[in-house]
Amino acid sequence: MAALYNGGKSSLGAKKDAEALARFLRIEKEFRGSSLRRRRALSRRESFIRIAGELAEFLKMMTTLPDDYPKGDMRTEALFRAAMQHMLSGDPVAADTLLGRASVMEWETITGRQLDASRTSARG
Repeated sequence: MAALYNGGKSSLGAKKDAEALARFLRIEKEFRGSSLRRRRALSRRESFIRIAGELAEFLKMMTTLPDDYPKGDMRTEALFRAAMQHMLSGDPVAADTLLGRASVMEWETITGRQLDASRTSARG
């Protein structure tokens, strides 16, 4: 994993963006465990996508991360980042939906209990 991560950083430095992205994606696919390098690769990929102006890809990556990594420690962080992007893009309704989802996830993580869906559908 270290070789892929360092190779991805080197590729970015050499302005070989597609190669860097491919390496970071391999880390995500091949090392799905919760590790610092995998999280850094994910952050690098996120930065790359945002810099490249791939907003739809960024939002997809952030909103599917909680489902892709159900025991991951960046689930609510990913939803928060997507919500912030929606706010910056002038879509507070989408941001509110994501923040509500993140709040429920965090509550369930802290308490170890599922939140009643009927209590979360009528936000106000």
